[in-house]
Amino acid sequence: MTTELPARQDQMKQRHLRKPMPFWPLMLVAIVAATLFTGLTVWWQSRPQPLPGMFPAPAFEMTTQNGTTISNKDLQGKFWIANFIFTNCAGPCPRMTEAMASITEAINSPRVRFISFTVDPKRDLPPVLKMYGNKFGADHARWLFLTEPGTSYLSIAAGFKVAAIPADGSTPILHSEFMFLVDGSGNVRGIYSHADEVSMKQLVADTGRLLNE
Repeated sequence: MTTELPARQDQMKQRHLRKPMPFWPLMLVAIVAATLFTGLTVWWQSRPQPLPGMFPAPAFEMTTQNGTTISNKDLQGKFWIANFIFTNCAGPCPRMTEAMASITEAINSPRVRFISFTVDPKRDLPPVLKMYGNKFGADHARWLFLTEPGTSYLSIAAGFKVAAIPADGSTPILHSEFMFLVDGSGNVRGIYSHADEVSMKQLVADTGRLLNE
């Protein structure tokens, strides 16, 4: 018994003399884990949200500035940006067309088309529309100026849920000044103001997001 007691005491002393495990590695692991969790949370909350589908774009069949016929079915699988203009416009149309020209330069994807519907089809015949497009440096393969014969522009405007009113006496033609972003399935995904620089930048950004969906 006298020999066992000192041995036990030595064992207890050795246990007490052992160095405790350093605390800092555990702290470092905790800090790294907390940083990763915070970073993932911030990324998840700030990630770009999918653009909502607003409503189906209207069906149409019209004549291009090149004299060919095109319909919305020909645009299936492509994204397109549309607006309403007329070549004799003394109001916002030149600015709207300049804005569209800038958009065509900013978006180079072959999957995107640009559509300008005329609201003055009696005067805006294909050759007139082509000359108008030339003034703004239009790429006539990507930027289409559409007129009747074909679907009435009034029906197309109604399909986009905006107004278009023919001239009546001293009252000039009235029409929407918005631009519309349409996806490859024919759904409107965004509406933008040509007069707002922030809105135009958003249109370019949203088109890029759709192309990457």
